[in-house]
Amino acid sequence: MKSFERGFIVGLIEGEGTISLSVGKGKTRNSFLGLSIEPLIQIANTSEELINKANMILGWRKRVIKREKAKILYLSITRSIDLVQNVLEEINCDLVSKKKRGELLLEFCKIRKTKYKGKIRRRLKGVGYTDREFEIVKEIAILNSKNGKGTSTHISPDEITLNVENLKKDYLASKERILLQKFVTRKCLFCGKEFITTRGKLTSAYNKNIKGGSFCTRRCNGYAWKAKQLGLTFEQARVKWIDKLRPIGICF
Repeated sequence: MKSFERGFIVGLIEGEGTISLSVGKGKTRNSFLGLSIEPLIQIANTSEELINKANMILGWRKRVIKREKAKILYLSITRSIDLVQNVLEEINCDLVSKKKRGELLLEFCKIRKTKYKGKIRRRLKGVGYTDREFEIVKEIAILNSKNGKGTSTHISPDEITLNVENLKKDYLASKERILLQKFVTRKCLFCGKEFITTRGKLTSAYNKNIKGGSFCTRRCNGYAWKAKQLGLTFEQARVKWIDKLRPIGICF
């Protein structure tokens, strides 16, 4: 961003913006063990032109329209780890009242990306949360509360701490239940190799004659899909591709 554009965005976020973490329960696209924690930057204003200008500078596409009483409120919003990190790395040094929140949110984004080798957001699906990430949730919530000199909620810091502790306790209990699942030995439908898995349900087989099944690797899964596209059974595919598959360690 140019210096004017950066100042424009900093002013909007300081005056009309929100820097926070979105915490959701239940089965969602990015949930893990029934919990999803996503970074959130939001700018709200009743001027549609202002929000369109902010989206143009930031490169965001999402715009939400809400109705509050007689007014229409336009929201420029993103929950993308990449977009949030890029914006904060550029403007956080110029923030004043929300600088601490920006630093915490930037730390959260870096934890999510560096721990898993910087993979993009869709690869973070099913990735667990650390103690530090729960601590960041608590710290940002306190800063956004009125008692923490914010403007969002009337909840006291003690109540926020208790809520986050309960959230963490439920998450760890769900994680422990998953870890206690018994391991199951199965035979790959494509290559015939035995492998160990903890999955309770069988994945969908690509052969119409088989109602359920599983594959030991994504490679076998891909070959099974290709066999279906060519109208071959798994046995025919193994014979057809045996020279290609043997060097990569698949034995029949």
